[in-house]
Amino acid sequence: MYFAALILVVEYWASPLLFDAPFFDIMAIQMYVVGTAGCLLFSAAFHAANAHSEKIAAAFLKLDYLGIIMAISTTCISITYFGLYGSPFLQVTYISMTMFCAALVFRVALDPHMDGAHSGPWRALVFFLLAASGLAPIFHVAVFEVGTTAYVSRFPERFWPRRFDLLGASHQIFHILVAFGQIVHLYGLRDILLQCSLNGVLRNSVPTG
Repeated sequence: MYFAALILVVEYWASPLLFDAPFFDIMAIQMYVVGTAGCLLFSAAFHAANAHSEKIAAAFLKLDYLGIIMAISTTCISITYFGLYGSPFLQVTYISMTMFCAALVFRVALDPHMDGAHSGPWRALVFFLLAASGLAPIFHVAVFEVGTTAYVSRFPERFWPRRFDLLGASHQIFHILVAFGQIVHLYGLRDILLQCSLNGVLRNSVPTG
């Protein structure tokens, strides 16, 4: 899944449109790509190191939390940037609020009491509220939340123990849906940039029509 997402990201950046876009427009999307890549990388690192020792697993778990926060906050920032394209003051205000909330959530995630299965619903709630603060597109949010619901409910292994230990577990469903949501959002940003370019509304752009 990670490599499939990487291939799609590389294909995305091959678009000639991005070479003509204003610097800050590119940076808004680049920030999202970095956040998504960080999320996938830190998640992979956590799962790879999880069986090493309790101390190492706990350290990499915090890194996994950071990756989740990066993905959520950069999603919200990219939406805010293009959603308030004509209002720089509101852009800065809401993006600053998102960054503050992300830092606050990470501070909460560092608390040892937030670790363990007993805190799973609380962690999901904190991440959900951070994502909801960005008012992401309905479909994109739905993909994330379906994945989160599967993760918290432990479906299907909760009802059929040991049948999904290798394939089809809730955590695997969660990762697949999150990666799918990230890809959908990335291509949505490209469509926004394309429409702005066609309509001649990009900053510092000169309409040709």
